[in-house]
Amino acid sequence: MRNFFAILLVVLLVALFWYFGLGGTENKSQQNGGNVVVDTYVIAESPVYDRVEALGTTYANESIDITANTTETIKNIYFEDGQEVAQGDVIAVLEQDEEQAQLKASQVQLAEHERELERLAGLLANKVISKREYDERKTLLDINKQRIEEIKARIGERTLRAPFDGVLGLRRLSVGALVRPGDIITTLDDIRQIKLDFNVPDIYLNKIHKAMPIQAHSVSLRDRLFEGVISTIDSRVNPITRSVLVRAVIDNEDKIIRPGLLMQVLLLKDQRKAIVAPEEAVFQKKNKHYVMLLEEGSSTVRQQEVHIGIRRPGIVEITQGLEIEDRVVIRGIHKVRDGQAVEVRNTLHAVDILGSDSAEGAK
Repeated sequence: MRNFFAILLVVLLVALFWYFGLGGTENKSQQNGGNVVVDTYVIAESPVYDRVEALGTTYANESIDITANTTETIKNIYFEDGQEVAQGDVIAVLEQDEEQAQLKASQVQLAEHERELERLAGLLANKVISKREYDERKTLLDINKQRIEEIKARIGERTLRAPFDGVLGLRRLSVGALVRPGDIITTLDDIRQIKLDFNVPDIYLNKIHKAMPIQAHSVSLRDRLFEGVISTIDSRVNPITRSVLVRAVIDNEDKIIRPGLLMQVLLLKDQRKAIVAPEEAVFQKKNKHYVMLLEEGSSTVRQQEVHIGIRRPGIVEITQGLEIEDRVVIRGIHKVRDGQAVEVRNTLHAVDILGSDSAEGAK
């Protein structure tokens, strides 16, 4: 029995401590007419937009595999892994000694034909030879010139040059290796601009257009934000996924984005200014949304129904129910009731809650 009274005494002490210690602040705040201390927010406009999110893959602006058009041995390689090259730079040379020898022989023969043709031209002028003899020699000279062009073309096939400015990849083969058509020696990518391909549901077809801005980021690049524009919208909708392939272009002068990267894409459509409220000021009852609105010129709040639009982190678009300069409760909202008097502790503005960008939009 003595233990029972001891336990009861402890329970009473705990209850008294909670009432006078923790509950005292709330009780004091509701004295003098039951006023509750709250913070309010002044309603303002802010730039808003609808978001369409997608996953995309990056591609180089131009990209090729460096390979040979003929089967031959690699004689020389003139690049290092990851080297930047300009259009026309020699990348590798295949064995071409036979072609070079044929070229020299044909050039010597061409010189002989030219000298002989010059001699025959003088004889023809003096009518010592017929025109037919002269034409036959001229034909031989033209055939020789054509043969030289053919040999130069074969030499060109064995001299691999960069077709555009770009960055070379890793070297796949070594000097002395036998290369066949299709064997990759290295790769060449122009990544000063990056193509970003992603799929968009067909319900957004009437919302997207060329030159529309996009934002993209990748976890691999520490979520650095990149900006670009839509360059092309595919002419067909995929009948299975009901989506359309969209291509955007992103400037990549620092060459940080590489081809084949997975990126998260954000399309900013229907950019506009709209009335917004902090997310914490809006609460829901059943299927309706409300705020606690401070009556103008008084300290009384009333429950005001609002219609909401899009949501962004921390804010809600208000399409109906509030006007600019209205004041709504954002802190202490769960302590107040419709028609109750409150004591305003702080009045916050757009710059305090939404940041500098939204504050600029409110001006």
